[in-house]
Amino acid sequence: MVAADMRAAPAIEGGTIMASEFPNDTPETAAPTPPPPGPPPAARNMIDRIKRLLMSPAAEWPAIEAEPMTVQGVMTSWVLPLAAIGPIAGLIRNILFPLTLFGVSFRPSLVGSIVQAVIAIGLSMLGVWLWSLLLDALAPSFKGTKNPIAALKLVAFSATAAWLCGIFQLTWPTAPLAILGLYSVYLFWVGVPVMMKVPDDQRPVYVVVAVVVGIVVNWVVIAVAAALASTMFAMSPASSITTPGGTLTIGATTIETGKPAAKG
Repeated sequence: MVAADMRAAPAIEGGTIMASEFPNDTPETAAPTPPPPGPPPAARNMIDRIKRLLMSPAAEWPAIEAEPMTVQGVMTSWVLPLAAIGPIAGLIRNILFPLTLFGVSFRPSLVGSIVQAVIAIGLSMLGVWLWSLLLDALAPSFKGTKNPIAALKLVAFSATAAWLCGIFQLTWPTAPLAILGLYSVYLFWVGVPVMMKVPDDQRPVYVVVAVVVGIVVNWVVIAVAAALASTMFAMSPASSITTPGGTLTIGATTIETGKPAAKG
């Protein structure tokens, strides 16, 4: 009996039970590697909406019209991140790729460039809001319906293509490609009858008037931005213009002119 019990007992070597005596026991498998984190739900939803709006605007506008939104929500969750693309791209371009013409390079200061980008974003948001108010006021004249939230949606979402094309401001050679943002005019055309309830026979005139109003608003915004930008340039402590003969640095109170070194 003792011998039989000894044969039934598991083999032990050096106080360690041999794994071969427990064939049914397998080591624990490692937990599967979790997938890499994706974008947050809000960003993912925004990307999906952008795709649908650009590729199938006729189907997406009714969904936008039916979704409850507020002025603050549209401005902060849609207008702000998209309107920031162009100014941020321009900021990076001005710092990394200064404008050079005929051997003369202009490099704005970092602080001045950041301030200009922030101002540009703020003025873009202001322009969107003002344009939406004017479109809302014009709608009844074209047999449409006054609805300030719908007008804001129309302006904000139709401008998506133009804002996305702001990424082309990242370099000087690609900047002209921003003209592709004119696709926003088509998005606006498709969205007018859905958002403002303007009938088809009134839509062409309403769109033309709306575009003219938008151009005027944008020109005002650009004029204000240019005035502020010139002020930032004059007050910037580190803006510089590099010429073949030296460097002209424009600060808040000083102007330094470099001269080419004398030969021989």
